[in-house]
Amino acid sequence: MGALTFHFPAKRALADEVCGQAAVLTQAALLRVRTEAQSALQAVIDASHALAGLLTAQEVVLAAARLAREGTSPRRDWQALWTSVLRELLDRAWDEGMLAVEPAPAAGLVQCLMAGIEVHVQTAACPGRQQRQVGEQLAAAWALILPGLARAPHHTYLHPAGTSR
Repeated sequence: MGALTFHFPAKRALADEVCGQAAVLTQAALLRVRTEAQSALQAVIDASHALAGLLTAQEVVLAAARLAREGTSPRRDWQALWTSVLRELLDRAWDEGMLAVEPAPAAGLVQCLMAGIEVHVQTAACPGRQQRQVGEQLAAAWALILPGLARAPHHTYLHPAGTSR
């Protein structure tokens, strides 16, 4: 820790750098998802998997998520980066006629799902933050959620495990 703090004039500067690096990784992952997904609702699913993957594989993202949750995130709130994208995608899914519920409650549900994933990863004691297990749990959650979230018959051709796996 001493070597890290030596290069930064204050803890706030270190936190800002962590959040900045996490923002770059997160925005790149979300951009990939938005350009590759077959539908807006599949993009929401894929985005959740991409975010879970970042939380399990990138310590800087995990640290930024914790800073945001604790309210000590300097100027870049990690959750704000992806919640705005999810809301936009859910609005598009609504416009496409894919959602069985309005976008606002759907966004709340996805935010709660991601908060649970984040807490699970934060508390995991296993090296590698149990990346495969987290992905499987997220896929199982989506399999349960989709029949109520997606308008029939759309949920039958969505991929709960994501399309980039």
